[in-house]
Amino acid sequence: MHAALVLTQLSACTPRLQAPELTDEQREYLAKASAEKEVAAAEDVEARGPTSFFHGKADKDYQGRSWLAPPRDKKKESDACFLPKRWIHTWSGHTKGVNAIRFIPGMGQLMLSAGLDGRVKIWDALGSYKCMRTYLGHSKGVKDINFTNDGAKFVSVGYDKNIRLWDTETGQVITTLNTGKLYFCGVFHPEADKQNVLMAGCADKKIYQFDFNTGDVEQEYNYHLGAVNTVTFIDENRRFVSSSDDKS
Repeated sequence: MHAALVLTQLSACTPRLQAPELTDEQREYLAKASAEKEVAAAEDVEARGPTSFFHGKADKDYQGRSWLAPPRDKKKESDACFLPKRWIHTWSGHTKGVNAIRFIPGMGQLMLSAGLDGRVKIWDALGSYKCMRTYLGHSKGVKDINFTNDGAKFVSVGYDKNIRLWDTETGQVITTLNTGKLYFCGVFHPEADKQNVLMAGCADKKIYQFDFNTGDVEQEYNYHLGAVNTVTFIDENRRFVSSSDDKS
């Protein structure tokens, strides 16, 4: 709040240099170049398959600890929630809108983001705030992401109809599910011994229960009249609540 106020006051007192406006021809050229870049990136994913890029200095520290591990000098803070009082940082790196963010379980030292540019990125959320790894596995935008309980794996659900299970540390794809259907969310079962179970909300009005160990659909839930957008476990994980485009 205060930073924004100071910036507003400075802008009112300090003359600003106006950037020259782009011509219609320049705008058309930039739009065409951006579209070509997106097509090339999508074709690259489809041709070469999923891949990832590590942006950190080293994947292990001098003690052999993974870059996923929380810093030792950082203590776990209280779980109490408070209204935010000030802006801390802005992460920039996606070329299109961001659909979802998820903090890694535990201390939340890393943050995962899913973009409409087809990329999933993981960021340092405590120290450097830098992007640590970029995961390229979707030829279209990524709708949802979720970690397993230990943060060692995560699932990405894309508009290209692929559901991918990733190794968070190495960036390798462990399993890919593709039934030819469009899914809008993917949530792991919260129980420790059921981390292979994924509940996926689909555009065809159903919820599908997948087993990542076999890749099979174990069960279908068909109670909605519209696309299923979210699935949330409740009642000590014995039941779940779903939301849909049918207003329920």
